[in-house]
Amino acid sequence: MISFDAHTHRFNLRAAAVVLHEGAVLLHRIEGDDFWSMPADAWSPARPAGSRLLAGPVPFLGSEDGLALTFAWFDCTRLDEIEVRPSVLARALASPERGFRHVIHHEREAG
Repeated sequence: MISFDAHTHRFNLRAAAVVLHEGAVLLHRIEGDDFWSMPADAWSPARPAGSRLLAGPVPFLGSEDGLALTFAWFDCTRLDEIEVRPSVLARALASPERGFRHVIHHEREAG
């Protein structure tokens, strides 16, 4: 894992992926959260590529730091029916124009 301290904060490099298959996107939710997000994990050069998530039926269950993870496929045209974070992801995936993009997005909490 790549991490370091910077003043009063700890930086941990995490990698996320948008995984698409036949018009659906793979998302995950951590136990206790009320939203879905892109699969992500701490990045390490020693970790092998590939995933068993793509090898079998879903939902797939896993765990991270003692919390349950649920992975499931969602139709890209119906992402407005669930809470997805970052919110810009649902809009981007619903768009017929896909490709590489550099997006800077600051999620604002209501309230």
